[in-house]
Amino acid sequence: MDTINTQNLYTNAFGDQYFQEINHTAFDTVGATSTFNKVFNQVLDQENMLFIIVGSDSGLLVPYLQKYHSGRGRHYILIDKPEILSYINTNMEIDESLISLASEDINFGDLSERYSDYIAHGRYTLLRSLSVIDSKNDLYRQLWEITLDKYNIFSASESGYAINNIFIDSQLKSLSSNSTPVSKIEKALKGTTAVIMGGGPSLDDSIDWIKANQDQLVIFAAARIANRLKKEGVQPDFFVTVDPHAVSYDNSKPMLQFGDSAILVHSNNANNKLIAEWSGVHAYLGLMFPWVDEKHPQPDNLNIVGPTVTNTMASVASYLGAEQVVFSGVDFCYGEGGKSYESESVESKTGKYLDTATNRVKTYSGRIAETTPSFANARQGMEELVAYSVEFFKSRFYTLSQEAALIDKVEYARPENIQLPAQTKAEAIRDIKKALSFDLKTYKKHLQYAKSYCQEMRDLCRTIIKESRQGKKIAQRLFKDLDETDKLTQQIITLQKNLNAQMGTHAEFIFNYSIKAYKDFMNPSIGKEDMTRDQIKDSFIHYFSGLVNSATPLKKSIEEAISRLNHRIKETEGTKHFDKLVEKWHQWHEEGRPIVWMKMHDLSIKDLTEEQQKAVQTLLDTYHQELTSNETQLSQQLKSQGENIANLFDRIHRYFIENRPYDLEELINYIAEQGGDNAKDLCHLGTGYLYELKEMPNDAIDQFVQIKEEKLLMEGLKRVVNITLDKKDYQTALNALEVLTHYSDEYFIAYADILAATGDGPGAAEIYLHYLNRNEKDSATWIKLAKLLIYLGLQDDAIQAINKIKEIDPDNIVTDELMNLATRPKN
Repeated sequence: MDTINTQNLYTNAFGDQYFQEINHTAFDTVGATSTFNKVFNQVLDQENMLFIIVGSDSGLLVPYLQKYHSGRGRHYILIDKPEILSYINTNMEIDESLISLASEDINFGDLSERYSDYIAHGRYTLLRSLSVIDSKNDLYRQLWEITLDKYNIFSASESGYAINNIFIDSQLKSLSSNSTPVSKIEKALKGTTAVIMGGGPSLDDSIDWIKANQDQLVIFAAARIANRLKKEGVQPDFFVTVDPHAVSYDNSKPMLQFGDSAILVHSNNANNKLIAEWSGVHAYLGLMFPWVDEKHPQPDNLNIVGPTVTNTMASVASYLGAEQVVFSGVDFCYGEGGKSYESESVESKTGKYLDTATNRVKTYSGRIAETTPSFANARQGMEELVAYSVEFFKSRFYTLSQEAALIDKVEYARPENIQLPAQTKAEAIRDIKKALSFDLKTYKKHLQYAKSYCQEMRDLCRTIIKESRQGKKIAQRLFKDLDETDKLTQQIITLQKNLNAQMGTHAEFIFNYSIKAYKDFMNPSIGKEDMTRDQIKDSFIHYFSGLVNSATPLKKSIEEAISRLNHRIKETEGTKHFDKLVEKWHQWHEEGRPIVWMKMHDLSIKDLTEEQQKAVQTLLDTYHQELTSNETQLSQQLKSQGENIANLFDRIHRYFIENRPYDLEELINYIAEQGGDNAKDLCHLGTGYLYELKEMPNDAIDQFVQIKEEKLLMEGLKRVVNITLDKKDYQTALNALEVLTHYSDEYFIAYADILAATGDGPGAAEIYLHYLNRNEKDSATWIKLAKLLIYLGLQDDAIQAINKIKEIDPDNIVTDELMNLATRPKN
């Protein structure tokens, strides 16, 4: 049954109406409000947040949120089954300015537009309702898993916007390299077959076929697999790189050994050190500059298609006219046995289980494979790209692996069934290299133009900073002297108009450069017509402060770009500024740049003076040492991920929750083989989970009690409590809870509950009181205590407890019923 019967409405003693099929007995003891307070009070105590909640707890979250958690810039999206949404709409009044209802087929992509203030500032989160937390209903467990997958993909795709300035800064640093657009070679591969070589595990299965047929295959390779290609004797035609981050250099530097033979296609904001040290022909993707205006037209070009380099490679191959595009190592999921990368990669040599694989995808073989949110997002992006390319470029797409994630319009084909073109690729590649060949005169012209445009933008930033600081000072004086208010307001309005006119089409770019400058000021709940004087004043101050805080670092980044362009201009003048060149190459850690510089002027190291040779050789020695170093930032980062106890625990726990004993056992064995800190305790926890799944409770308990690390021990003891309660072994459960109370007060409640259930009422009351002395605002536990005291016949104590509930929660209707019971004459 995949629907909820909305005819079976249950009403508890507190007047809460809900469906027991959804919430079972969750609200029977203390009522919905007290239960919700315990779960949600702390997590919802945040301003200017969009809370996406899976499940509405039979609709009871609607009145609860409206009464207790409205205002402060908060908004809620409740995702639920269609029949529950219909029930809510029919029976409840909804404040649509506070709560939106969404069905289980919610499209997270729409949120960016509908809730742009929250999404752009990263102020959103996904929460579970009680129906999901309790996991008593399979429909809500499934709803959570489906929604979590969607949310992870959405969150991964949105994460880049929060660090927008990193991409812009990198683009500005790389302006000198953004001289030749990919559009210059559009359709240059018409009629060819391209192979996209990613770093996934399936590369191992098809690399021999690629090697044997490389004369007829135009080979696009991710920079990360360059060493593998060298080892296998495969000559790549194109390398593609898109990542601006420093770790990308470590990951991609092996491609630099192919500078004399391959073509580099790079995003306009790729890692600037990597691009600076590339000695071969290259072309950029996207806009030349990060800003746009009508006075400075930019070359038409292929936009950057992400989010991963494999997506970009596929888009470039289609754009250049490849008739067939074949995927190898483009898996977007883990292979069987937990492999996520090809066998020669740093990741494979570091270990398995390095990433947080919270999503699941289906492969061509029918296997349900684990994947990360970023890979799931990339798979979705590839599906959209393929659909577009099939329609507009008429390309055909194939994958060589049955263990890759399914992608619509990409067919699985055995390598021998791929029909290769009769002609070789040699002529097409030769023509492309000729079209992209370096011309010093054209390059100089590009550098001067880029410098001039950057100087204009720097001057604009200076003006914005100056006038915004003036505007902020005026705004701070607002409403202090009411006689001046009109004059000051007019000055502010005039300043805003001037600023908007000066920024023109650059306004959005400047505002968005450092979006974090506005994050703390954002209050989407306030409309202009509702603003108080203080809010009006604050909005003006925040507007001008945000501009200063965004334009100031942008100006600094542009000034650095100008400095780099000046340096590149000096490079074009041969040895004239040699000492200055060496100084900057050292400063910017571009030790491989002399190779590019000498090639630019058709020089060899022997053409330099002895002193110059020595300076260049020092740089090149450092460069070659860096290229051959294996202990890189990437390997250290991966090793840290693999040893991270939180990552390993999350995976162990997920396999247990999802009832996956085979995967759990394999993970336990892997952790045992790797060793390291906490390995033994993780194995005890995992083995305990495994015994539970195999219905061997005594063996599970034996494993849990051997854990020593505190956080893992807490998890183990919680399982001991669950197991022993099922067995009605109350003393062992109490022993476990007693240990848990040393870590958190919340376990006193469960301890007292068991005492009360087993007949030790006075002992339970004592434990409840001990807990409430430290957590006096917990109305749910006061209700439990009051009920127990009434049962024990302690009338005065019960009345005191009931009065405490009234003090904490005046609207709680259960207090009247409890008072009637407490004051009822004894028979």
